[in-house]
This record gives sequence, structure tokens and C-alpha cells, in this order.
Amino acid sequence: MPISMAPPPDLQVTSVVAQGPDPIQLDHVLTGQTFTVTYTVTNTGAGAVPDRQAKWDDYIYISRDQFLSDADIYLGSEEHNGGLAAGASYQNSLSFKAPKNLTGPWYIFVLTDPPTSTSPATGVVFEASETNNATSTATPLLIDQPPPSDLVVDSITIPNAAMSGGHRPAELDGRQCRRQRGERNVARCCLPVQRQHLGHRRQTHRLL
Repeated sequence: MPISMAPPPDLQVTSVVAQGPDPIQLDHVLTGQTFTVTYTVTNTGAGAVPDRQAKWDDYIYISRDQFLSDADIYLGSEEHNGGLAAGASYQNSLSFKAPKNLTGPWYIFVLTDPPTSTSPATGVVFEASETNNATSTATPLLIDQPPPSDLVVDSITIPNAAMSGGHRPAELDGRQCRRQRGERNVARCCLPVQRQHLGHRRQTHRLL
């Protein structure tokens, strides 16, 4: 009785999109901010993934170029469980923080069914082609450093009835420490510091 081989599947990452949090500049992200990677994996082969091979991982990398190599930085992974019929696909959206030591244009790679310690040549799924499992974003994600903070004293009010040797702080209007630009949280405040010198009081303000 002749035995025919079932057509193999072929997993491919058919779409990868990386977007920053700003809807006006989706291709930008600041270091430390969260960006989203949305990708699609399609079985472009003639056969379905066998039940015994129905679970594999998708790896996500960040790369300086559109060539996946050992120099690229691993960001994380997502497990797929449930196989995939011929012509079927699945989509995932994952969130990552932009590394603080990276700036400039970076591509995001998704590698589906990567080699493992038990299957170093083919990955978990035996496919028609093992050379088309990785795809990068079409355009790079631009990673920028956040602008520096700028603290400004809005106003200071000195009481008219201040007496020499008295202890009455200057009145600040509550907006004395304001972040004019920048993305970082500023947990500092301006506090009055009383000084007395030769019977005359001077008031200075110190940033704590």
C-alpha cells in the first residue's frame, strides 16, 4: 500500500508594525516609553501544522538594519498554541519599553518558530522552507532621548510688613516650580530658606 507524504506547512511573518504612543508621530518613541509591536503570522504552505507540532514561540528583536543577526537585541517572546491550518493566520500585539541606552532609527524583527535546543535546525514545526520565518518592519522606529526638564519660578511675593528679625516666609503662588518642557516627572519643589544677617533678613530659595 503506497504511503504519500502530507504537504508541509510554511510559517511566515507576513506583517510587522511598530508604533509609539504619540498618535501624531507614531514612528517616534522616547527612551523609557512604551511602544507597540503588531504582527501577523500566516501559514503559506499547502498543509496544516500537525497536532504534535502545534505549539511554538515568536521572538521579537530590535535591530539597526533589516538583517537579523546575532548582534540584534532580544526584546521578548510570545507563545502560540493551537496549530495553524493552510492559509490561516494569527495576529498578536505586544508592548515593550524603548531601551534607555538606544537612540536613532531601529527596526523591529519578529521571528516565528525559532530554532530550539531540541530542534536546532528546523524549530518545532517541520516546514516547506526554514529560511523565511523572520520579517522586520518596513520602516524604522525612531528612538529619541526626552528633552531636559526646565523648572521656572513664576512669582515671589514679599510681605510689605516684614520686620527685621521676624520669621515670615515669602509667599509663593503655588506654581513656583513648574515644568516648562520635557517628559520626565519632577519631584522637587522650591522652599523658602530664612537667613538673618546683621539684623536684616534675606530670603533666598533653594531647589531641593
